[in-house]
Amino acid sequence: LADHVRIYEAIKAHDADAAGAAALLHVENERANLQALTSPGAKPATAAK
Repeated sequence: LADHVRIYEAIKAHDADAAGAAALLHVENERANLQALTSPGAKPATAAK
């Protein structure tokens, strides 16, 4: 959710550069999350510890 808030706030502020950077960071974060979930022995981020 934090990534989405950063994107929204940048758009609301009419800051295209910040919005673009936030969107790219979000894609990178989600790619890393998906890669971690598909790795052998991976557990969902919401799994109890």
